[in-house]
Amino acid sequence: MKFALKYILLPLLALFLLTEAFLRRSPIISSSVQERRMHCMDRTGLVFLCKNQSRQLQGPGNGKWTLTTNRYGERITHPLELAPDSPLAESNPTVKEVWVIGDSIAMGYLLSDPYSPPYLLSQLTGVRTRNLGVDSLGTRGIRIRLQNALEYRAIVPDHIFWIYNVSDYMDDFREEKLLNNSLYRMAYRIHFNLAKASYLYALTRIQPQVTISDSVYSESDETARAQLDPDHPTIQHLREFAAFLKDKDLPVTVLFYPGMLPSGEPDLQDPYRKQSMDILKEEGIEIMDLSREFAENENMYIPGNGHPTERAASLFASAMAGKLALRHPNRFDKDSLSKAGFWQDL
Repeated sequence: MKFALKYILLPLLALFLLTEAFLRRSPIISSSVQERRMHCMDRTGLVFLCKNQSRQLQGPGNGKWTLTTNRYGERITHPLELAPDSPLAESNPTVKEVWVIGDSIAMGYLLSDPYSPPYLLSQLTGVRTRNLGVDSLGTRGIRIRLQNALEYRAIVPDHIFWIYNVSDYMDDFREEKLLNNSLYRMAYRIHFNLAKASYLYALTRIQPQVTISDSVYSESDETARAQLDPDHPTIQHLREFAAFLKDKDLPVTVLFYPGMLPSGEPDLQDPYRKQSMDILKEEGIEIMDLSREFAENENMYIPGNGHPTERAASLFASAMAGKLALRHPNRFDKDSLSKAGFWQDL
């Protein structure tokens, strides 16, 4: 026993600690760990942003981006939101609020705080805006995030925008297992915590978060692209989400945009986007298609990654500001919102 402890276990422990110390010097691995530490898993197995966090993270190339959350685990949309006893951090039934829901696109993944779509919307309009976006959430997870916010904020916002991403067609399978399979949830919780604690384990799990169209479907399988399974969990969850929105009488607009093809061009033929748009229109949910605007503008995607750039985030904010003026002419100052670029055309 002493021999094993002295010549096997202790050397292995020393090797492990040295490896951990060495890997901490790697910007890529360190950023992966720091990014994971911005996230917390709740009892259901879903992963949300942690509360009261702020970290500078590694972006594509040598770029950096800052991610900051408030006391509710929402990404901030105003610099004074973090000030002690700031009224901006709390909801007030007498103050107009707009919420933005969704996954990494709504959250503003790889964009520093002031360049996320909700932050830009707040600055553009002066309207108190909440960023409820969380990277990698699927359709059901986004609905749960919205339900939670309705409870802890105890108000109904004047308007809700959902920036839709077709990655839900993949994410929803993982969420189904997390929410419905206790063994998978337990295993995922162990993996999640190990990846936050150990740089060595994180090294084995590094997987860049990209949003490129061919990561959702195979261009070689034209039949699969054209014929989507009506029992796909995303299709079911979209209809359930629409029923929830109508039952709660929530004013919602869903923004659709084309994902990036491997060529860097917008995917204007994505069948998943069209399918989701058709379902929501059938269910009576208002949609806004930004395909034309993405096709007519350049530098809308982060090269090699596919997430929207600051320019694209500005377009999202402009579209949302214009919709507020058109949808709620008596609640929002139409003249002050008219600076929102192309809003008159939407």
